[in-house]
Amino acid sequence: MKCFIATVFTLFVSLSLPASSLAAGVRIIDAPATYQPGQSFTFDVIVPSMTSLSSYNIDVLITGSTGVVLSDFQVESVVPAVPASGYVFSSNNDFFAATFQTSAATQTVNLSDFDLTGVNTVIGVNDRIATVSVSTLASFQGDLQLSIDLNALILDGPESSPTPVPEFATILSDTTNQPLAIVSAAAVPEPGTCLLLATSSLLLFIHRRRMVRNKGQ
Repeated sequence: MKCFIATVFTLFVSLSLPASSLAAGVRIIDAPATYQPGQSFTFDVIVPSMTSLSSYNIDVLITGSTGVVLSDFQVESVVPAVPASGYVFSSNNDFFAATFQTSAATQTVNLSDFDLTGVNTVIGVNDRIATVSVSTLASFQGDLQLSIDLNALILDGPESSPTPVPEFATILSDTTNQPLAIVSAAAVPEPGTCLLLATSSLLLFIHRRRMVRNKGQ
């Protein structure tokens, strides 16, 4: 019930925000609504349009409502987007990814790269950063919250001294207003439901066998 309420609230917030707000922040996209315990799921990290992006640092926080990082859930892999499929820079050779445990319930995925000349990013053209895969333990049933660490966000231009891109203030504000992505464990059928399905299947099988037998007589 709590998961349902959280999902409805997140959807309400998403619909209440202006479309420009949803498109102008650093975003986590393509995360599933649910995961199957014991299996992995993926999500993508993208950035909005900006002028002369030369370097970025993006920390993604994965926080469990229960469980412990590295025991119940953990980052399985981080794969950078390729230039041909919309990576922000013309090359991902200098892309760097690292994971570390922030707390017992949170794992951080650090993503960074640079391009000395600076590149204009455009939504839907060269806005992709990476695809992150998260694995879960078969017994884990908690919710996983995915968010961007605002304090670690860096989007700098090509100036010799660290200087944020002109759109940074707006991007930071819009990233703050993004609804949280929450991935919940898929519902497990009640034992009674499983028994009912099994019984129904068995009765159907017996009925069909009798029909075939009667036709043969």
